[in-house]
Amino acid sequence: MTGALLVGTALIGLAAALAGAAAPVRFRIGLSTALTIGACGFGLIVGVDVLRSGHPAEVHTSALMPLSGFSLSLDRFGALFVVITAVVGICAMVFRLGYTGHGLSSRTAS
Repeated sequence: MTGALLVGTALIGLAAALAGAAAPVRFRIGLSTALTIGACGFGLIVGVDVLRSGHPAEVHTSALMPLSGFSLSLDRFGALFVVITAVVGICAMVFRLGYTGHGLSSRTAS
């Protein structure tokens, strides 16, 4: 379960980055913010589960890619940083929604 959430966190984070770069301007802020909050939420769930259980979250992709597989592992020490980063990321994204709600008219051209 935590392995799937670990992969989901990475994929949603990648989707957020792509949405921020390629989405139409009127949807860019909302879509990238929602996806980033989702990725932080998944990361928070995985991190808390690892801290609570003490068992690392591991994903091995050698079954999917036999010749070029890789492994991801999140131990308790890494989970502490993931939880802190996820909480800060969620707070920053909520602030971003309010900040960008004022529009770009308040910015001055240099």
